[in-house]
Amino acid sequence: MLKHAGVAEAFGAQGTGEGDAFSSFLLEAVADQMAQDGGIGLADRFYAELAARQDDTASTDATL
Repeated sequence: MLKHAGVAEAFGAQGTGEGDAFSSFLLEAVADQMAQDGGIGLADRFYAELAARQDDTASTDATL
């Protein structure tokens, strides 16, 4: 995910081979640390949004 977000280029992977060798290790270390720290909170946000939409749908169904 980080690689596709362009983080690899920020760490020096420009496609030239110079930074590419180590950027994958760095990205993996960053991703591992993020996972250990609990991520970036996307799961909680998705859950809250889906729960809110389900509540809205249940309210709409109850009024029909």
